[in-house]
Amino acid sequence: MANALPLEAFNSVLDDSLADRERRRLVAVRAAIHARALAAAQRGPVTAARREALVRAARRAGLDDFEARLLISSGEYRAGVRVTSTGTVLRLVHPD
Repeated sequence: MANALPLEAFNSVLDDSLADRERRRLVAVRAAIHARALAAAQRGPVTAARREALVRAARRAGLDDFEARLLISSGEYRAGVRVTSTGTVLRLVHPD
């Protein structure tokens, strides 16, 4: 997908303040969550239950919910899923 953001775009500027080992761990966690979201989206629509399972996995690995949702949305975008309504965008910002 030519217009998709590279996964490196999700690396935080705050990562520079972390120890090298922790920074590498976070990069790996982000890549794993993104890959899981991409695989789920390639199988079909990512259900709310699947989305929440991915968010919980990201939370356990040290990411906040908003970052997890951005990674999930990026995976969906790479799989060809496009935002078609404001409800989809609102789900990112206010999932409840």
